Amino acid sequence: MVRANFLPVLFNGNTGLMVGLPVLLNPLYILPAVFLPMVNILIAAFAIFIHLIPTPVYWVPDGTPGPLVAYVGSNGNFVTLLFTLALLAFDVWVYIPFVRLSLAVEGRIREIDAKEDHKDV
Repeated sequence: MVRANFLPVLFNGNTGLMVGLPVLLNPLYILPAVFLPMVNILIAAFAIFIHLIPTPVYWVPDGTPGPLVAYVGSNGNFVTLLFTLALLAFDVWVYIPFVRLSLAVEGRIREIDAKEDHKDV
């Protein structure tokens, strides 16, 4: 599913991923999905406050890839692009333990299901 929707998602075409609602509704992902955007906003607001990055003042066309929105909106400020990529790397780093936990839970569920199937035979 991810491979098929990789390019549309880069250009804000998220309709294809709506099929992945079971992934989005996984309770293990609620914590990072709710709090990580708030953390990103606070970090970005602080970076704007200390004048590390400029505020976006230009209109950004629809379909601009997510990591490039701030870069285009700030008239191509390279520091803004680096800051956005650093936030993206931070987000991926935060999600890794949740993905590992989800995979472990899924593996454990498969083990339990296999034992129950073996017991029924």
